[in-house]
Amino acid sequence: MNVLLVGYKLSVGNDLYMKTLSVCLQNMGIDVDMCGDVNYTGKTNSYIAIGSGGDSKQMIIDTVNIKNWYSFYAVFKHKKYDVVFYLSSHTLNLIAIVIARFFSNAKIYSHIHDPYPHGGAKYSFIILFSNKIQAKMSHKIIVYGECLKQMIVEGYHIDRDRVKVITHGVYRSEIQEYPIKKKKYISLLGRIESYKGVDLFLVAARLLSHDDDFKNVVFVIGGEGDLSSYRKLIERIPQQNILIKNKRLSDEEFDDILQKSYMLVLPYHDGTQTGNIQVAYYNACPVIVTNVGSLPELVVNGETGMVIEPGDHEAIVSSIRSIYHNVENIPYSKNAFEYYQKYLRWAKISNDLIADFKN
Repeated sequence: MNVLLVGYKLSVGNDLYMKTLSVCLQNMGIDVDMCGDVNYTGKTNSYIAIGSGGDSKQMIIDTVNIKNWYSFYAVFKHKKYDVVFYLSSHTLNLIAIVIARFFSNAKIYSHIHDPYPHGGAKYSFIILFSNKIQAKMSHKIIVYGECLKQMIVEGYHIDRDRVKVITHGVYRSEIQEYPIKKKKYISLLGRIESYKGVDLFLVAARLLSHDDDFKNVVFVIGGEGDLSSYRKLIERIPQQNILIKNKRLSDEEFDDILQKSYMLVLPYHDGTQTGNIQVAYYNACPVIVTNVGSLPELVVNGETGMVIEPGDHEAIVSSIRSIYHNVENIPYSKNAFEYYQKYLRWAKISNDLIADFKN
């Protein structure tokens, strides 16, 4: 079986997605080629380079550039593919899919990460329009969660059997045992965005920092992004109880913080999915998430963490207290790590995809 993976304007996560999936498929005997813009192909010779990549303006330029159209035609003329899998949303995909449909017999798969752009997304109308057209032209749509599948079925008017749910795996080397470190943190990690509920986390941290039970706990915010609008909230928390790492964290830093955390808190106001729950479980760290998008689908409430309603800082405080005071009674860390082992390994996820490719 020959598979072409196509990814444009890839985020860090989607770049890892393409590379990880490629390795897993090849390990299972699948012939895989990767295609992307020069932002990524310039780093390795293993990619087919089409398009310049860059900002949203360049995205449109790449889409209307007829040279890119011919380059896609040349790809399908040169090699016969059984499956072409578009791993991200991009307007150039619309041209590429039309060419693939006309000049190959490949099955077209598209991964729609955010059926509806989350709060704060630029050019959300263009993204939504492109997503819908791309989904309509694909034989199969891939999503991370049953909630997102329902959004596609209802909002995009796509038949349910054309939408497949897969699990968002962990971009880490597989491990059999998790490291045990002394806990001292309660954390919120990842890129700083307003929709992620940083404000609610800080309000909860301020309230808990004045509780004697939490006097030795440090609340951590880690990730790149603008924190200027949260400065007043940060200043109201005692310095010994707050740690800010306002930068892009390396995998090693991310893992170390989680291994030292009682829990990871993700109090999103809105959103569709995340990769942080999976990394938390890999590091045996339970989570508190809000009931938005597909986040609750990854949490066994009361076992691997807790699910609360969005916008409620009192619920965050209550959930933090519950996990913190029950770590001796409920094996949250063990449960989280076992969830990773059972569901979040890319080898298993790739097997599920291959079965669908061959169906």
